[in-house]
Amino acid sequence: MPKAGTLGWGADVVGQIIPHLNGRVGVSGLGIDVEVSSDRIDYDGDLTLEGIPLLLGILPRVASASRISHQQMRRMVLCRVHQ
Repeated sequence: MPKAGTLGWGADVVGQIIPHLNGRVGVSGLGIDVEVSSDRIDYDGDLTLEGIPLLLGILPRVASASRISHQQMRRMVLCRVHQ
């Protein structure tokens, strides 16, 4: 799945390794080149950000109906903020 973040543009692949254990691997990167001239001095800057995340997600042994979706979590947080 494509993504954008602090390390630039990238993509992740998520899959189940065994029941109750997911894995995610991805790659992201961004390169910026800047050239500036001031008082007859030339500055040349290069910035490269790269990342290769490797993540494991352990899912507890509960019924799948008990998982909380992103929207449910957002509603719970908003309710707590407004109380």
